[in-house]
Amino acid sequence: VFHEITKEAILRALDETRDLDTRLVDAQEARRIVDRLVGYSVSPVLWRKVAPKLSAGRVQSVAVRVLVEREWERLDFVSAAYTDLAATLEQGGTRFEAKMTHRGEQRLATGKDFDEKTGTLKPAAREALMMSPEDAAGLAARLQSGPWRVATVEQKKATRKAGAPFITSTLQQEANRKLGMSARRTMQTAQKLYEQGHITYMRTDSPTLSQEALDAARAAVERRYGKEFLSPSPRQFSAKVRNAQEAHEAIRPAGTQMRTRSEIGLSGDEGALYDLIWKRTVASQMADARLLQTRATILASEGTADESTFRASGQVVEFPGFFRAYVEGRDDPGAALDDRDNPLPALAVNDRPACRQVEAETHHTRPPARYTDASLVQKLEAEGVGRPSTYASILDTIVFRGYVTRVGNGLVPTFTAFATTNLLEKNFERLVDTQFTAKMESELDEIAGGDEQTRPYLERFFNGADGLEALVASGVDAIDPREISTIRHEKWAPYVVRVGRYGPYAAHPDDETKRGSLPPDAAPADVTREDLEAMLDAGGDERVVGIHPEAGLPILLKQGPYGPYVQLGDDDPDAPKGAPKPKRASLDKGTPLDAVDLDMAVRLLILPRTLGEHPETGKPILANVGRFGPYVQHERTFASLPKAGDDDIYTVGLDRALELIAQKAHKNAPLRRLGDHPVTGAPVEVYEGRYGPYVKHEKTNATIPKEIAPDDITLDQAVAIITDKAGAPVAKKKAAPKKAAAKKPAAKKPAAKKTPAKKTAAKKATPAATPSRLRNAS
Repeated sequence: VFHEITKEAILRALDETRDLDTRLVDAQEARRIVDRLVGYSVSPVLWRKVAPKLSAGRVQSVAVRVLVEREWERLDFVSAAYTDLAATLEQGGTRFEAKMTHRGEQRLATGKDFDEKTGTLKPAAREALMMSPEDAAGLAARLQSGPWRVATVEQKKATRKAGAPFITSTLQQEANRKLGMSARRTMQTAQKLYEQGHITYMRTDSPTLSQEALDAARAAVERRYGKEFLSPSPRQFSAKVRNAQEAHEAIRPAGTQMRTRSEIGLSGDEGALYDLIWKRTVASQMADARLLQTRATILASEGTADESTFRASGQVVEFPGFFRAYVEGRDDPGAALDDRDNPLPALAVNDRPACRQVEAETHHTRPPARYTDASLVQKLEAEGVGRPSTYASILDTIVFRGYVTRVGNGLVPTFTAFATTNLLEKNFERLVDTQFTAKMESELDEIAGGDEQTRPYLERFFNGADGLEALVASGVDAIDPREISTIRHEKWAPYVVRVGRYGPYAAHPDDETKRGSLPPDAAPADVTREDLEAMLDAGGDERVVGIHPEAGLPILLKQGPYGPYVQLGDDDPDAPKGAPKPKRASLDKGTPLDAVDLDMAVRLLILPRTLGEHPETGKPILANVGRFGPYVQHERTFASLPKAGDDDIYTVGLDRALELIAQKAHKNAPLRRLGDHPVTGAPVEVYEGRYGPYVKHEKTNATIPKEIAPDDITLDQAVAIITDKAGAPVAKKKAAPKKAAAKKPAAKKPAAKKTPAKKTAAKKATPAATPSRLRNAS
C-alpha cells in the first residue's frame, strides 16, 4: 500500500505488504452495481415518457436537477432598481472613492434588501431608504458644494493563509476559473502531464504532501523568493471533502527538483496547467500575507437637512507572502482580489477632504449566476454527491445527452432537462435528492469500513419493499408524458412550453392546432412571453408559397427548430424509414416571412448548385450555403465566398469557383514534405498554422520550437518533436501469412508449473496504469 507515488514510498510498500482488503473491493463493486441499477431501471422510463436517447444516473440526474433549480431561480427572478451616490474626494493631492450609506440616520437600500421573486423590499428592510433617480441627482448637486468631514478612521491588520495543494476537484475549479478549461479538458491535460512524469497522480481527494514534496517545495521557495517568504514550519493540510478517499497525495510537480514550466519546456494547455499546479504547490509552503485594511466614515453637509454618510475602504499589502506565487481565483468576477493594493490617503478624524465630484448611480439587482464547471463541481463536492474523479465524465454526459449547453463559461440547462427533472422529482424523488445521494455515498463507504455488507445493502436498495424495482414497476403507467413534458410559468401565461420527440415547442393550451418550435438550446430563463407568441405566430404561418415551375410540386413555408425554411412538396407520413425527405432550404437570416414569394422560394431551392466539373479531376464543383455561410466545394476542399466581394451564391460561375478553390487548396498545402516516418512510413510535412509553423504526421500536429526555422528543420528533428508530442508511433502490422496445413501434433510434454512470482513479472504495468489499478486496493 502506498499513498504517494515516490520511489521511497513504493519501495517501503513492497517491504510492508498486507493481505488485500476485500471490503474495499466490495465497496467499489457495490458502487458500480448501484450506478447500473439506477441507470438501467430509470433510463427506459425517460425514453418512453420524455424522449429517446436520454439517460438517468445516480449522480448525473442530481447534477441536472441542481442546474435546473438555478434556472428556475433565474426565471422567477424580478429585477429591482435602486439609486445611491458615489463621491470622488481628494486629500493631500490623492483622490479616492466613497459610497453613500446613510441619509441622516436612515440607511440606504442595497441589492441584498430586495426579494428576488417580487423585486420589492424584504419585510426586514422596509425601513431602508429608496431614493428616486431625480432625488439622488438633486442631492448629488447640493452635496458637491457642501462641506465634508472625516468622522471616523478604523485600521486593522489581517492575514491571509495559502490554500492547500490541489486535489482533483479544486484543480478542476481553478483551471476553469483561471484558464477557462472545462473539467474534461483539465483532466485530459493532467493525464498527459502525469503520463509524461511531470506531475503526481491527478485523481485524489488528499491535499497531503509527501516529505519529498515538502522538502522540494520549501527549497524552491527559499531559492526563488528568499527565506523570509518561507512558512516557519512545513505545512500539511487535511481533507475537507466529505467521505474523502485519500489513496494518493496531492497533485503536485513530480520529483525532487520542483522544476518550472520553462525549465521543462512545456507550452499550450500542458504548460498552463503545470504552471498552475507548480504555483499552488509552492504557495502552500509560503508565509502568510499581511494586510493593513482602512475604513473611513465621512460626513457630507453635516448638520443640514442633506446630511449624508459616506464610507471609503482601502487596503495595503504590507507583506505579500504567498501572494508572490499564487492567488486563488473566484467565481464572482466583481470580487476584489486580496493581493491588490487599494490604499486610501492618510486620513485623520476631522480632516476635510475636497469634493471633486458626486454622481447618482442607479443599480439593478441581478439574478443568481448560472453554474460554471467550477461552481457545479464545488456544489456537488460540498453536498457529498459523487466522487471528484467522476465529475469530468458527469459533465460530459449531461452535455452529450442534451441536458445542458455551454454558453461561454456557463452551463445552461435545456427544456429537456426541465422535463426530465420534472419526471424524476415527481416519481423518483429520492434519486435526485442531494441529501439522499450523499447518504448513499456514506452507506457505500460503510461497506468499505466493514460496517455494512454488499448483498444485503443492494437487496434493500433494489428489491426491498420501498426499493427501486417496486418504485419503477408501480409508477410508470401512471406517468402522463404530456403533463410531465409541459413547463409552465406565470411569466409566459397563457402560453406553455412542451418537450416533444423533436425538441421543445411553444403551445397554447386552448388551441392545440398552433405550435411553434423553439431552438433546442434555448435558455429557459431567457425566454419571454413575447418570444413564445412570436414562435406561435411563425409556426402558424405554414403556407403554400406556390407551385414549383419545373417540379410541379407545392413549395411550403415552414418554421423549424433553427428558423423558417421552404420545402418542396408535402411530408409523407407513410414513407418507409430511410426514404429521402423533401428538399428544404433555410431562409436568409433576417428575411421577413411575408417577403417570401415564389421567385425567392424557387431560388432558395436551387441550392446546392452544380457549376461544372473540375478540369483536372472531372469531379463536380458545387455551390451551397452551410453553417458558416455560402461556399464552393470540390471533393473535400471547401472555400467560403468572401463577404466583402461581389460574389453571390446564386450567380457565382465555374471560373470564379475554381479560383477560390485553388486559393484554399494552396493554403491547405504543406510548406515542405520532409520525407516518410521511419516507423509508420507515413509522410512528415511542415505546415503554417494559426499559432505558427508545425510538423504533421498522420493525426499528430507538433509545434516547431522557435529556435528551429521551418525551412531548416530536418526529418530527424521533426520525428523527435512528433515523438515527444504523441509518444513513439507503433509500426503498422503486416498481414499474417496463411497458415500451413495442420500437422499431426507431437506428444505433449508435461508443462512446468509457473509460480505466481514469474507470472507477475511477465506482465509489466505501465506507469499510467499502475496507480489507477492499485487505487482501490490502497
